[in-house]
Amino acid sequence: MLIKPITPDLYRSVYDLQNEVHAEYLRESMTVLTSKVYASPSTCFAVQDDGELIGYILALPYPSGEIPLLEESVDKIDERYNMFIHDCVVSPLRRKSGVAAKMIHAVESIARDRGYVIVSLVAVRNASLFWSRHGWKSSDLPVPEEYGEAMFMEKEL
Repeated sequence: MLIKPITPDLYRSVYDLQNEVHAEYLRESMTVLTSKVYASPSTCFAVQDDGELIGYILALPYPSGEIPLLEESVDKIDERYNMFIHDCVVSPLRRKSGVAAKMIHAVESIARDRGYVIVSLVAVRNASLFWSRHGWKSSDLPVPEEYGEAMFMEKEL
């Protein structure tokens, strides 16, 4: 299992895995997905096994207490307090194999090394239990309706 930065040769695979895993209302266009990688290439990772993409994570600096809208392109953001995990996806056949934990650890390590204080995210479709097990706590910040049933969560580093 290899974790590495998302590079242009992986964009199509990331897009396809997103479409396989997410409900239609959570899917983003290729343009929007790649804008998030461009905004912070050092915090967006892919996990491959025998050359096959089995997971990815898109994380980027984002203003604390704010949530990027779905299908909204993101430019590079000068934020030094909060790292936002926009998407964390694992192939259904590879769940419960530690792939997500490796990606989360990679993002947290970089955030910690750069002096970030918080990592935040929106837990969708009952994922809050997973994130709670990894140290995230729910917040009262309202989540845009387009995320469906979702909860804003944060973790102090």
